Amino acid sequence: MNYQTYSELPGDRWSDVKTMYDGPRSYRDHMDGPRESTDAMDFGSLVHSAVFEPDSLLLEYAVWKADMGNRAGAKWADFLAQNEGKQPVREVDYKRALKVRDAVHSHPKAKKLLGGKGHTEHVITWTDEATGRPCKARVDRIRTSGHPVEADLKTTGVKLGNLRKFRNASADFLYHGQRGMYRDGIKAALGIDVDSRLIVAEAQGAFEVAVLNVSPAEVWAGSDLFHRLLEQIAECEANDRWPFLYEEEQELDLPPWAPGMDETDVASILSFGGSK
Repeated sequence: MNYQTYSELPGDRWSDVKTMYDGPRSYRDHMDGPRESTDAMDFGSLVHSAVFEPDSLLLEYAVWKADMGNRAGAKWADFLAQNEGKQPVREVDYKRALKVRDAVHSHPKAKKLLGGKGHTEHVITWTDEATGRPCKARVDRIRTSGHPVEADLKTTGVKLGNLRKFRNASADFLYHGQRGMYRDGIKAALGIDVDSRLIVAEAQGAFEVAVLNVSPAEVWAGSDLFHRLLEQIAECEANDRWPFLYEEEQELDLPPWAPGMDETDVASILSFGGSK
């Protein structure tokens, strides 16, 4: 199933559910507004096609070569017309995606996850028991040979020489929530328990690759996060109420390193007759 067909299926998907983390109004804005992709998202999609669908890559994408000039004017219009139905991509990005693909396929652990029996870019649908809401996912890879493993490919601009930075980014991007949702969905749709892995690839430079084990505790935490967000979505839709994230007053709660907040500064201010 191609991505367009998958997108048109009914059901909650992680890319939508996760926006509830920033509040009901953020979720509603995301669902009501145009879903424009970023350059990073477009490149990630290109890499996924290169890694998982190499035989059909040039059926999906049309490469605008560097010597063709600027992407404007009659020449650009002719190019689009000749490649109707394909996604235009710059040659530099196309070549970069191929380098990511080659790096992923040459990494020993990633190669093992992508090989053997299994399903690639596999669409699953299920109904969440707690809310009754239909859910869906398009799973990058489910390896069924040996112990079942669900693997997700992520491209990153973070240098993997310092994994701490990527781990911090993973928390910010709620990657564990996606892993929890996918684990639950695979169990509901296919009846199998899976372990989770992230295949992380640098989007440029050395094109380093790392395979990260997502621990059961992290997956369970992600599952809890997913279900809490889904329940909030269901409640907001049922009541047709989309409250502010903070409807009560909050403390500013400055960090200790803020100017004037350390003990020496406070003592100095008080000695001159109190705070301003």
